[in-house]
Amino acid sequence: MAQIIMIEGIDRVGKTTLIKLLEKKYGFVSFKDKSYFDFNVHSYITNVEKVVTFLEMVKQLDLTIVCDRCFLSEVVYSFVERKRDDAFIFYDTMCKYIKDMIKNDGLKVLLVYVKPVDIYYSALLHGKLQEKHDKMYEKIYKAIEFDKKECNYNNLNEIAAEIKGWSEMRE
Repeated sequence: MAQIIMIEGIDRVGKTTLIKLLEKKYGFVSFKDKSYFDFNVHSYITNVEKVVTFLEMVKQLDLTIVCDRCFLSEVVYSFVERKRDDAFIFYDTMCKYIKDMIKNDGLKVLLVYVKPVDIYYSALLHGKLQEKHDKMYEKIYKAIEFDKKECNYNNLNEIAAEIKGWSEMRE
């Protein structure tokens, strides 16, 4: 059964540390899309096609993939920090598409939201907007209705074991 585990959160909270732990301890395969989603009229179709292609590949190959951030990050950062209201078009389309894949195609999606232990050690710029990030991720979670876990740097080992259990329960 195809599964996507999305690790999200602001900079320097432990996302990559969690992903490396999942790879080393449990053999998960990770993916990091280093390209930047540019929200404008010309790139909107390209952004949607890119995400749809990725989701379809995961489904067709019946993969379990851990994403070190994903398109959700770009949507959240575009709303919260870049003040890009046109990201709503991308957001609405992607939420509907993913929700349909969960309902109709059996795709399983888990959002793991890593929160800062101390905002000083996390990204100071993003930390000022932490509450807005939290609200936006919660909005996405409610719109898509996928599974969700929250953690912080202090409990990464425990959350890694929970992720492994979640993955095994859905195979």
